[in-house]
Amino acid sequence: MNTSLAQEFECEAIIPHHKWWQSALMVFAVLCFCTLIGSYVANFLDHENVIMIYLLGVVWIASQCGFRAALASCLLSIASYDWFILPPSFSILPSDPQQMFTFAIMAVVAVVLARLTDSLRMHAKLRGQQAELLDLTNDAVFVWSLTDFKIAYWNTGAEKMFGITRDQVLGRNVKDLLRGSRAPESFLQQLLEQGQWNGEVTYQHTDGTPMVVASRLMIKRGEDKSPIAVVEFCTDISERKVAETRIREFYSIVSHELRTPLTSVFGSLRLLESGTVQLGTGTSEELINISRIEIQKVIGLVNDILDLQKMESGMLEIHVNPMSSEELLRNTCKGMQVLADQSSVELIRKPADDVVFNADYNRILQVMTNLTANAIKFTPSGGTVTIQAQMQNPEKIRFSVEDTGCGIDEKQFPKLFKKFQQLDSSDSRQFGGTGLGLVISKSLVEQHGGAIGVDSIVGQGTTFWFDLPIAGDVKVATADAPIDRL
Repeated sequence: MNTSLAQEFECEAIIPHHKWWQSALMVFAVLCFCTLIGSYVANFLDHENVIMIYLLGVVWIASQCGFRAALASCLLSIASYDWFILPPSFSILPSDPQQMFTFAIMAVVAVVLARLTDSLRMHAKLRGQQAELLDLTNDAVFVWSLTDFKIAYWNTGAEKMFGITRDQVLGRNVKDLLRGSRAPESFLQQLLEQGQWNGEVTYQHTDGTPMVVASRLMIKRGEDKSPIAVVEFCTDISERKVAETRIREFYSIVSHELRTPLTSVFGSLRLLESGTVQLGTGTSEELINISRIEIQKVIGLVNDILDLQKMESGMLEIHVNPMSSEELLRNTCKGMQVLADQSSVELIRKPADDVVFNADYNRILQVMTNLTANAIKFTPSGGTVTIQAQMQNPEKIRFSVEDTGCGIDEKQFPKLFKKFQQLDSSDSRQFGGTGLGLVISKSLVEQHGGAIGVDSIVGQGTTFWFDLPIAGDVKVATADAPIDRL
C-alpha cells in the first residue's frame, strides 16, 4: 500500500496535544536538564557549544508544545544560560554582545519551528474532524490506490455495510476484497476521463448476502495534479430495489385484477348490445348478474387502494360505537356465503358469548371479511372455514378465522402483513387478489388499539386472529344455540 496515501487518510493527529500545565512542566524539566548538562560541559567546551544544548531543548519544546511554550522556553533559556553558565555567574545581562546575537538567532528558530508545529497541529486536527464526520455517515466511504488497488482508508459506515473491520481491509486489494458485479477496470477509463463515475454495483456481504449499492467514485489527485487514488461512496439500496420490484409486481397484479373483470363486463355488454343475447331472457339475466359481481370486484379493489392511501396519509377516520360480536360474525357469514358456495367450502360460525364492545363496525366487518375471504380462497374444495369470537380476558376479545387449507410456513409469517408483497407470485395468478387485504386489516386493527397475528401448521391449516380492547361495560349473554352451518 502507498504509505503516503495511507498517512493522508489517517484519522489520528500526528502532533501531540498537551494542556498548559503539562507544557509548563515539560519546559521546566527540559531547562533543568539543559542547565545541568551545560554546567557540566562548560568546563571543557566553548560557551557557543553549550548554547546548542539549549537550542536543542527549545527545538524539542517547540515541536511538542507549540508557539507559546517555545517562546517561553527560549526566554527562560537565555536567562538560565546567562545566570548559570556565562561568567560572571548570576549576572542579569551577558557581558558579550555576541551571546545576545546567538540567543536572538535561537529565538527566531524557535518561533519559526513553533509556528510550523502549530500549523501541522491544526492540519492534523482538521483531518481528524473530517475523519470523524465521515464516520458519522451511514454510507460506506473508502479509498483505494490507482497503482495497486490497495485500500488506504475505510470508514465506520463501510465496516457496518460490508461486515469487515478497518484493520482487516487496510492494505488489501479492493478487487479481491469486494467482488462486485462490475470490476474496477470496466469504469476506470471513464473515471479517469471525467473525474467521477456514478452507477449501481452489486457487492457481497461477508455472510454471502448480495447487496445492491449506489456507488459514486471520484478521483483524488496529488500535488502534481496526477490521479493517485479513488474515493468511493456507497449507499446500500438493496431494500429500495426490493421495494421497487414489489411495486412493479403490484402494478402488474392490479392491472390483471382490473382487466379481468372489466373484460368480462365489456364482453357481456357487447353481447347485449349486438342483440346476440336478448334482454329479458335467462341468459341476459345471467350476464347482468356476472357483470354486477365483476363490477363489485373492481369497486372493492379501488376501495382497498383508497384505504391504503388514506392510511399512509393518516386521513383514515375511525367512528367508534357500541357493537355486538355475535352480529359481526353473523353478518360476516351472510356476506361470504356466496363465495363459500362457489368454492365448495363449508362456512361455520361457532356459538359464543355475545360481547358488546366499542369499535368502528364497518371497519371491523371489513377486517373479518378480508380474513374470511382469504381463508375461503386458500381452502380446497370440501374444506371448512370456521369463524368465532372468544373473550381472552375481561379487557380483550379475540376474533379468529380458521381454515383447513395447505397452511403457511412459519418463515413466511413476516411477509404476510407487508405492503405490495404476497407469499408467492404464482398465488396471485391462481387465486387472484392484490395482497392489500392483510395490510389494511393490520392497520385497522392497530388503529383500534388491537393486535393481529397468525398461527399455522403446514398441511393442516391456518388461523388468522385479531384482538380488540373492550372499552366500557361488557355485556355477556350465554349462547346455547347449536353451531351454525351456513
